Amino acid sequence: MLHETKLFSNFKPYTSYNKKKDQKMDLKPLVGAAIGAAGGIALSKTAYKSLNKSILAKKGLNPDSKVPFVEALDMITTAVLANAGGVIGGSKGADKDSRERKVREAGFQIMNMSIPMILVTLTLSACNKFKKLDNNISRIIGSFIAMTTGAFIATKITNLTKEDTEPDRKYTIKDSIANFDDVIATIKIGFPKIDKIIPVSKILPFIYTYSGARAGWKE
Repeated sequence: MLHETKLFSNFKPYTSYNKKKDQKMDLKPLVGAAIGAAGGIALSKTAYKSLNKSILAKKGLNPDSKVPFVEALDMITTAVLANAGGVIGGSKGADKDSRERKVREAGFQIMNMSIPMILVTLTLSACNKFKKLDNNISRIIGSFIAMTTGAFIATKITNLTKEDTEPDRKYTIKDSIANFDDVIATIKIGFPKIDKIIPVSKILPFIYTYSGARAGWKE
């Protein structure tokens, strides 16, 4: 077998590729996150479905409609369970410091989803309540502001609670993928007719599984 030449051994992308090629991907965090997300789906179809119907019946509303805060709670629960599964799966064999970093990463992932989602739900509720805001333009602009504000708050809270030795959290493109669930949540809660035609909400469990796996992979 030929040895690497000095030219290629010093070429960072090449050596990084070789290093990654030799590493085996740890599937335990991914499996744990998937199990957690599946648990969230099960709750969605049982407990949260029953809660939604109960609230609608008490208010005398259309039994086929959705209660925004029940929908948000449903999605947040799935995100929490997926991240918990990812951390549990990734903690096997990890030392104490590594487990703590995984937990903090899961905390960020959960906040990065739930805080924007809560703000989006409040925004959409306000649009439904006030006649001047009861239009699609207000819903779209309001939801965008809510999502970006929520992501900013989640990042700030994470930096306040991190260890002194850890660098400040920077909001990245990978983090913004997690906020894609808030876009879907906005469609699901604020534009239910679109979700009925194109069931984009079915993508949510996969996004939560990804974020949970990221928490479990944190070193």
